[in-house]
Amino acid sequence: ATAAEDASLAVTKVKLGHGVCNLERAPSLPPTPAPTADGFRCPNAWPPAVALPQTVADADSAGAEVFSEAELGPLAGLATWAVGEVWTLQMVVSSTCPGPVVIGWTGAPDAFAVTVPALAEGAVVTATGALGQVPTSLVVKAA
Repeated sequence: ATAAEDASLAVTKVKLGHGVCNLERAPSLPPTPAPTADGFRCPNAWPPAVALPQTVADADSAGAEVFSEAELGPLAGLATWAVGEVWTLQMVVSSTCPGPVVIGWTGAPDAFAVTVPALAEGAVVTATGALGQVPTSLVVKAA
């Protein structure tokens, strides 16, 4: 395998929910609804038109785009897609990268990022955080 082949990432499923969607209850937020079979407790706000699976060939390059501004444009129409609002991102991912890859929102704090384990196969990764600015795309933050 070449170095480029060793640095790919595939996202096969995405859920995005307003609030803390992976916990029974957050102290400062109202109770969450009953979870779905995979434990996600919020309606999925992920734009349905975004094609999955999504593959990133240069996943070992910081700044590599995972989901573009054009793909995520429908999020801008949500009243709760605003600075300070808390969101939960859950993804099912696979990776041929020999090390972990951090994926996060443009302009969001690093705490609101997911870490894809090295050589992951169908791993579920989740992050919850407040939007520091209104993000426009989802990118590789570090590899």
